[in-house]
Amino acid sequence: MKLFLGLFLGLISISVSAESNSKELQTQKMRNINELMKVTDAEGMGRAAWKQMLEAYQDHFKEVDAKVWKDLEKEANFRELVDSMIPIYDKHFTNDEVEALLKFYKSPAGAKYVKEMPMVQMEAFTIGEAWARKLSDRVMAKIEAAEKKATKNQKPEAKQQSQSPAKEKL
Repeated sequence: MKLFLGLFLGLISISVSAESNSKELQTQKMRNINELMKVTDAEGMGRAAWKQMLEAYQDHFKEVDAKVWKDLEKEANFRELVDSMIPIYDKHFTNDEVEALLKFYKSPAGAKYVKEMPMVQMEAFTIGEAWARKLSDRVMAKIEAAEKKATKNQKPEAKQQSQSPAKEKL
């Protein structure tokens, strides 16, 4: 009985110790992820993306007063953005991987990556937007041509049905 009790208490002790170590590792991982967010300037990148998005809105809504845009700049809480990203990093990276990322981002190459990334993203966004616009134009032209061809090849009664009020509501 004493042997059983001793084994039982030993297992509990190991379990509590493992749980304590696991919590300690998780706490360290959270600190590392927070440091990674700082080293990679996650808030700054969010701020740059927000600024770019507002500029796109400004191009579209030219009649809106400049004061409104200034007020909207203050609307975003970038710390909230970063805090919402932490669980994602926690889910996808181990503590060892986060530490390796920290090592990279603290290196000269990593620091340059962080410094240049907002400009790279802005340029990439501009190119991506132009690319998507051209692609969309080509796709729409092909869809319209196919629709025109399909309509041309329909029998007269089918044409009338395809031009029914029900289609216009779609």
